[in-house]
Amino acid sequence: MKEKHLIEFLDNIFYLLKGKVSLLPAFKLMQDIGDKNQRLISQDIFSSLEKGYSLHESLNSTGQFPKYIIELIKVGEEGEMLVKSIEKISAFLKQKKELKETLITSLIYPGILLGIALLTIILTLVWLVPSMEAVYITLGVDKNIILNIILTLPFPQLLLIGAVVAALFVYIRIKREGIRRLPVLGKIFWDLEKMTYYEILHNTLQQGISLYKSLSLLQHYPSKEIKDIAFKQKQLLSKGHSFTSALRSFENNPIPLGFITVGEEAANLVDATQRAANFYQKELKLKAAGFAKTFEPIMMLVVASVIVVIVIVLLYPIYSLLQNI
Repeated sequence: MKEKHLIEFLDNIFYLLKGKVSLLPAFKLMQDIGDKNQRLISQDIFSSLEKGYSLHESLNSTGQFPKYIIELIKVGEEGEMLVKSIEKISAFLKQKKELKETLITSLIYPGILLGIALLTIILTLVWLVPSMEAVYITLGVDKNIILNIILTLPFPQLLLIGAVVAALFVYIRIKREGIRRLPVLGKIFWDLEKMTYYEILHNTLQQGISLYKSLSLLQHYPSKEIKDIAFKQKQLLSKGHSFTSALRSFENNPIPLGFITVGEEAANLVDATQRAANFYQKELKLKAAGFAKTFEPIMMLVVASVIVVIVIVLLYPIYSLLQNI
């Protein structure tokens, strides 16, 4: 199920349950709400609930819901806080979706600029430079070494190979080292993962779930990096390390680390994790806006520099000829 539909689905369940409608009648009503896929999923859940299965078991049986969402709902059911749990999950998904959209929106303009820049450079190398060769022959201009190299090299093939190599490099690096190693944008998307990490911890701790069990739940999150980090932190906790000490394995920002240190000493990790999540939420918005503002002048400078160099290389032989007349 897509994130947008998942939020809509959870919102519908929340409002029905909040209105004192019990689970079975709520999913009977849900069979007439939403698109065709959502209605079919509601039918499957209704049938499962009728057979005596719990909500999290019924959701799991459809194969349409992320594992960590199912685990969060399970926590809510076991703690008799199902309505509150669904409300928090929905609010968290909305917040994450809003941040993703903000990031994507802030990257559209730089992306367009980059596309125009690359197209300009490609057209210059593939069309303009070769077309000048006939001019040199007509004028009897001696081509310099750089110009000979530019005219000889098969730029279309080289650009295609370069693009494939760059794409493979980025893919392999992300696979081996995670999204935070992604050039330029890695830190922004890694902050989004950190915000998610702290938000899930806050939600589970607030419902009275132990820190160790909360980390176990995080191992169901889709991000491999978050899964690995949660696993390592559990190992360190089981060896007697403090959560602050375990957190240092991936948290290098002193501000959220300070929140957790103070929260752990005051036995109030619920507020500490919320503060850390809020910190990254604000950081993401600032970084996204800053990236767009910084990228534009840099891109313009790079494109202008490349074009100027190419133009100088192209015109210098003609200028030399005119000087000798």
